[in-house]
Amino acid sequence: MKNKPVSVKEIIEEFRDQLIHQYGEKEVMQFLYLLFDSWKGWTKAQVHLEKSHELKVEEVARFDSALDKLKKNNPIQYIIGETCFHGIRLKVNPDVMIPRPETEELVAAVAHDINHRKYKDLSILDICTGSGCIAISLKKLFPSAAVAAVDVSSGALQIARNNARINNCHIQFILSDILDEATWKNFPTCHIIIANPPYVTEREKAMMKKNVLDYEPSIALFVPDDNPLLYYQAITDLSVVHLLSPGQLYFEINEHFADEIKKLLLSKGFQGVEILSDIHQKLRFAKAEL
Repeated sequence: MKNKPVSVKEIIEEFRDQLIHQYGEKEVMQFLYLLFDSWKGWTKAQVHLEKSHELKVEEVARFDSALDKLKKNNPIQYIIGETCFHGIRLKVNPDVMIPRPETEELVAAVAHDINHRKYKDLSILDICTGSGCIAISLKKLFPSAAVAAVDVSSGALQIARNNARINNCHIQFILSDILDEATWKNFPTCHIIIANPPYVTEREKAMMKKNVLDYEPSIALFVPDDNPLLYYQAITDLSVVHLLSPGQLYFEINEHFADEIKKLLLSKGFQGVEILSDIHQKLRFAKAEL
């Protein structure tokens, strides 16, 4: 398709021909809708209404590049450089994990509890923030809350800061390794601590899709087989010191370690410990309070 104007219809046909066996027609069309939305500002309906529209040479080159990347399992979110999470637009690149729908469920659960508890001078700490999706979503929902977010990756924090700016959110960002107890003094005390830390064991790599394994940051994904609760232990210990009373701790978890995480929280004196399922009925979240 290079070096000449090409119609939208031809673009669609080329993507289908090249990708349908790899992804299936429904997902291929979803890729196209996202690309046209991001690059042309078109709705799904417009994509079909404008099939005879000819794209400029430089636009065709952009679609060609996207097609080549999709063949190599590059995530569509990295190709367009953004994603939608909890109704907000977020920039993403390979420095951060692509936010998952399950994490939107975690945000919804936290927001539900906050609304019922009616905290005074609400304060929130988001650990392993990545793109900033959790911190920014909660700041949008509770504008008067003091929100801080921590990550070990400077690249991730750069993306998160940019996302906060784009979404007009004032958030305190902290570059820190949560496993280094000496840095905990830099964190604020707060009513709510939320963490979506690395929780995929090394042995689970074999079951992962190539678009995740080859492109998303391993530092945000994996934990050693012999210490799968590494981050949960550290964050639980930190929370004992940094949570105000009453305070609540929320985790996104690996379903295979739900019982161990519950026992860990109970052993540290947390009350009302619950393991919650996601929309797919997988054990996905833990919540507890001090």
